Amino acid sequence: MINLKDFILNLHMHDGAAAAGGDAGTGGEGNSPAQTSGAKPRVEYGKAEGSAPEGGDGTTAGSQAGVAAGNGGVQTQQRDLNAEFEEMIKGDYKDAYKQKMQAALDRRFKNQNDLQGQIDEMSSVLDPLMDMYGIDDYNELRTRILTDNGMFEQAAEEMGMTVDQYVTYMDNQRRVQEMEAQEAERQRELQAQSTYKDWENQAEALKEIYPEFDLQAEVDLHQQEDGSNKFIQLLGAGIDVKTAFEAMHVGELMASTAQQVGDAVRKQTTDTIKARGMRPAENGLNEQAGVIRKSDPSKLTAEDRKEIAKRARRGEVIKF
Repeated sequence: MINLKDFILNLHMHDGAAAAGGDAGTGGEGNSPAQTSGAKPRVEYGKAEGSAPEGGDGTTAGSQAGVAAGNGGVQTQQRDLNAEFEEMIKGDYKDAYKQKMQAALDRRFKNQNDLQGQIDEMSSVLDPLMDMYGIDDYNELRTRILTDNGMFEQAAEEMGMTVDQYVTYMDNQRRVQEMEAQEAERQRELQAQSTYKDWENQAEALKEIYPEFDLQAEVDLHQQEDGSNKFIQLLGAGIDVKTAFEAMHVGELMASTAQQVGDAVRKQTTDTIKARGMRPAENGLNEQAGVIRKSDPSKLTAEDRKEIAKRARRGEVIKF
């Protein structure tokens, strides 16, 4: 799994080295490397082709649309999820929701049908015995069987016991088996509780990295109609909650990390420019060295307007 912190720090190191190497990547209207070396920089007018539209705070639309990696690719804006869900199941997702609910009902009835099948099979064995004793109560049937010496004479003789001794022995054996089954079930329950508590503790710690993470919501998100759940399968295989979550959302996390890195690099470059008392070119930070771009019509000088007219007569297309 990629270490998001190391990934970001790595890019910052490379960016810092580039910034420390000189002013080659910070062409502005006031100063440029070409000017300090004596060469006359080329002036470009208008917006650079393919540039992203700027927001009111100078950030690009792409950076404004970014999602911080810390919340697992989920917007932190407050939302009424219940209202959204109701709208979805009554609108475009109405048929899909009905199909999902029907599948859940089918699974439930299938389990009930399986249980009924087992009961019917047992009845086919026990009913003849009840008819033989002339009774219609299963508890009475058990008593009759345990007190019917004729059913145990051969087995008691083979074990060297009297019938009464054999019946007592078999009764004790059943009690031991019941106690063992109960203890095994209790141990399974304790183990399940311990495992779930551990998952809850891991989930709570994970919120420090992904504040929007919710263990139950994550389980529900990956529940399939056939009853399978890949997230639970990963946890059941011994994988910790953090690794399982990141494995299920690797694409979203990588995209969100790339956005965060881009924002961090832009901020670091801007801070570097400000620290050196320079002003970045209006249309971004990626202008070629030795080029001054003037894209704000209100800041054009008379010489600039003459030059623009001259270039327009030559067929150059300039857009503001």
